[in-house]
Amino acid sequence: MEPKRLGQLLVLGGLGLFFLSAYQVMQLREQFSLTQQSFQSAPLHIWLETSLAAILCLWGSLHLAGQFQPISALETQRGMQADTLRLDFMTFNHRASLMPMELDPVGKI
Repeated sequence: MEPKRLGQLLVLGGLGLFFLSAYQVMQLREQFSLTQQSFQSAPLHIWLETSLAAILCLWGSLHLAGQFQPISALETQRGMQADTLRLDFMTFNHRASLMPMELDPVGKI
């Protein structure tokens, strides 16, 4: 099976599990309201279904993304040092210049 098709199936299965777990929680809340019990938390099997659905959606989206491509520098930037690439982001007029150079030690009065 090709990776894109597998990714689509995994995402659809994950979304289906999300809807199923949401439906089960709604049914459980309705059942608790009919029996006048308070709803504390969802049971463990609903937590596990939700976790499995999230994992399936994540795994399927990774298959849908395809192969990762390496990040390569432009030809004009090869051989340049990292500190000279973005000089417009360097600033020396920042709020640390307002702090006193010598601070009194803590606890000394």
